Amino acid sequence: MNKQLPLLVLLLFLSFAAYSSTQVNFLSGDLTQLKARGAREGKLLFVYFSAGWCMPCQWMDKHTFTDERLAGFLNQQYLPVKVDIDDRKGLMEKERYRVKYLPSLLIIDTRGLVIARYEESLPADKLLHRLREHLPKELRPELPAPVLARPELKEGPRPANSISRPALVPDRPLARPSVLGHTEYASLPAGEVPAASGAVTSPAAPPAPRLQRNFGVQVGVYSSYDNTIRQVEYLEKKLDEPVNIFIGEHQSKKVYRILIGVFNSRGAALQYAGQLERQSIKGLVKDLSGL
Repeated sequence: MNKQLPLLVLLLFLSFAAYSSTQVNFLSGDLTQLKARGAREGKLLFVYFSAGWCMPCQWMDKHTFTDERLAGFLNQQYLPVKVDIDDRKGLMEKERYRVKYLPSLLIIDTRGLVIARYEESLPADKLLHRLREHLPKELRPELPAPVLARPELKEGPRPANSISRPALVPDRPLARPSVLGHTEYASLPAGEVPAASGAVTSPAAPPAPRLQRNFGVQVGVYSSYDNTIRQVEYLEKKLDEPVNIFIGEHQSKKVYRILIGVFNSRGAALQYAGQLERQSIKGLVKDLSGL
């Protein structure tokens, strides 16, 4: 009898079990300590900002984070952290990371930098693919086949003008983009409890969408991720505000565009570009919808 057979069976069982978790094992605690743990283990942090009164967050708790494939992937590949902004420590983290809307989903790398921010409710399949894209190519596992098709959950609640590429929230945003109605719930401002009674009801019919263009000031384009991060760190220290990163392609090669600010008009972006130039930072105004 092959003595290695029981060990092989055990390894196969553990491999299968890694993707069969029924829920995400969210960690709690100080984000500074958790970032240090992520650096030691070589894992990215997935930070989920929520609140008990947030209906889009409740939607994700019910539909997204109970998905077996997503739960197994997050538990194995990331350090998932849930932050309740109604707690004292959670409120401090909300201010520290400039969380403006709920839910906010942040991905923090082993150096403690926010490399992606999603301000929308995402269904499990979309979130799963986005999480996989942030892992190094050589470490990206093949995604397991869906456990159960859920056609009614193909689209989750999300803002109309959310930025889907990795981007940090600007320090001084202007008016919030218009929100497109959907079958569930839109994102909610993080500092406002909806309705006097604390309850939120789903709208009877979605409002008509309003198209809105946003603009930013592009201050650099890089082909190297490391050089991009170094420049972002320099600009954030110099300006004392977050800097956005957009990932795109140029001549079939990946490029990283560094932009500052999200403005509702080209004029406002041009005015900010003038402020940057007075600090010896040259930039071009870009329509964010074209990136």
